[in-house]
Amino acid sequence: VVEIHLTDHCNLNCAGCLHFTPLAKKWFADAQETGRDLKALREKFRFIRHVTLLGGEPLLHPEYEEFVKTVREVSPESLVTIVTNGVLLKGEALDRFLRVCAAHGVRVKWTVYPPVEHRRKSWSGRSKAPTWRCSWWTWEISTSR
Repeated sequence: VVEIHLTDHCNLNCAGCLHFTPLAKKWFADAQETGRDLKALREKFRFIRHVTLLGGEPLLHPEYEEFVKTVREVSPESLVTIVTNGVLLKGEALDRFLRVCAAHGVRVKWTVYPPVEHRRKSWSGRSKAPTWRCSWWTWEISTSR
């Protein structure tokens, strides 16, 4: 699995963020540099099974489509997934996103809000303080041929 961070920052400020995006400065990856890195990996490995595009929030990247196209060109056999919170996907932005995903056979891993309470047991069997976790929906988006 290859994970490509398109951004480190996010449009949300989740307290339990595993990527520490509330602390990250605004930054965008370079699609051409990513393409060169993937080509170098392809020279070392026969194929790349799975490529995940994530962040922060990858849809904040103004050129997220270029990353999708680059991954598909360099590694056409890979399963490609975009991990998003989906908050930015409304109206034309949603239509555009779905067209890009369908055209390139991209899976979408979409956060489901609001988070749900999760209680863990300590080693002594007592409940620890609750934590909040988001669940995910994963969609396969394809075009009919």
